[in-house]
Amino acid sequence: MDRVAAHARVAVERGRELDRNAEPVAARHDQVRAGAPVLAQTPQERAWCEGEDAVSVDQRIDGCSAVIKAARDRSEKLAEAFNNRAIGYRVKGDYDRAIQDYNQAIKLNPKNAGAYVDRALALARRGDGDAAMKDYTMAITLNPQQWQAYFNRAAELRDHGKLHEAVADLNQVVKLNPEFAGAYLNRGNIYVRQGELDKAIADYNAALLRDANLSYVYIVRANLFLRKKNYRKAMSDLQTAVQMDTKKPERALNALAWLRATCPEPGIRDGKEGVELAIKACELSEWKDSGIIDTLAAAYAELGDFDRAIKYQKQVLQMVEPSTDDGKLRQRLALYGKHKPYRETAN
Repeated sequence: MDRVAAHARVAVERGRELDRNAEPVAARHDQVRAGAPVLAQTPQERAWCEGEDAVSVDQRIDGCSAVIKAARDRSEKLAEAFNNRAIGYRVKGDYDRAIQDYNQAIKLNPKNAGAYVDRALALARRGDGDAAMKDYTMAITLNPQQWQAYFNRAAELRDHGKLHEAVADLNQVVKLNPEFAGAYLNRGNIYVRQGELDKAIADYNAALLRDANLSYVYIVRANLFLRKKNYRKAMSDLQTAVQMDTKKPERALNALAWLRATCPEPGIRDGKEGVELAIKACELSEWKDSGIIDTLAAAYAELGDFDRAIKYQKQVLQMVEPSTDDGKLRQRLALYGKHKPYRETAN
């Protein structure tokens, strides 16, 4: 089932759909007190700094700069201003300035666990994973309830191949914040890497219960159902994904089209629908994705239109790089030449 899996996960090499993780999260919302009466040049600047209204990143930075400039003491309120300005710099991708401000915030208020989480996030994005790990651990020491620290540390552990330790941290996130879908999603992805498919499916189920709009989770879960040869559940998930608003709808369309065209289970195959789905995917990808055109060829073969199947399979072979291992592509072309459709094997 390698080809079915490849299409269901929407060609990992073209988007890494299978390994999409929830991004690390900041802790700043636990640390900013909107009504803190910090000194500032104007009430507007204070409001911008404290985020009382929807403001731009530049307004946040300007407001906090005014607060810092007008400050008359080295208090927790000043620490909040540095922390809030650091958020603005981090969002803009200016990690050096963000870290400088987080340093000041921590110097003024060294017991603020959230500031360590936020500085760690900036450090990690700057590429300093070791320093980030130290900050996450310090945040947990200061506040064992700081779930963001566990969640972000799990991402660092995962990226360094420490999967068991990452799962342990995500287990803690689930205990502290059981409604956070990202914890189940990321833990499920790790279980897939560990070959624990049932545990992964259970976590994807939990993630979708908490956020039904995670369209890519349906695609990932469909891939696992395919690996377990539960084709009907896989089809159901892909049908749901096709109906959802996604950035790249051609991925779900392609995966469902391939399943409809090549599934070992006869009741799942539907060449007519496979062609319709594949054409939509080709149009969305502007006919530039050889993998999707390969799917269209297979769908035409399932429909019995071998002339079109051969035409599009030859187009695929012209599109792929010369270094590509095109053995399977040529095998399918040979099948179509014999008026035989392609079938995935069930083993």
